[in-house]
Amino acid sequence: MKPEFTFFSELRELLPEAQWKSVVEEYISQTGSYRSLRMKLCGEIGEENKIKEIIEKQVENFAGSFCDKYSSVDIASQLALAEKLLKKTDPEYAKNLGKQMVKTLLRNPWKRGGYEALRQIVNGFLSASETKEFLEELVKTYPNRQAMREEFGCRRSLKTRPY
Repeated sequence: MKPEFTFFSELRELLPEAQWKSVVEEYISQTGSYRSLRMKLCGEIGEENKIKEIIEKQVENFAGSFCDKYSSVDIASQLALAEKLLKKTDPEYAKNLGKQMVKTLLRNPWKRGGYEALRQIVNGFLSASETKEFLEELVKTYPNRQAMREEFGCRRSLKTRPY
């Protein structure tokens, strides 16, 4: 059962800071599978290194088993959450981590459907202009991947091609 954040807010009011943080840290260590919740709680107690640790592990797991659209949506939302939580202190951290993950994934052989999932991931943690710029950079890096060019919507190169 996931606790409500009001519960932790009440704890903060009832206990001295050290005790409150201790209770939350203990809860974080006990809730391994609820990554987004753990990141939010780390944000509540100011444990930014733990946020980074959680998202880095998620990125590593995702890159190792890139498989379906559901995990794609999940990693995109977790990168977006990490970016939100780290915005004040390290605003580019999650974006750079996400970009590196995508580049790592692209080193592997690809099927057409994989590019669609990657585009959705990138859209999840980058703004529209950042996404456009990043996808154009990837197309330049891998000029022979026609399926990637088509999926990433780099139509300029298609229009200028003679038929």
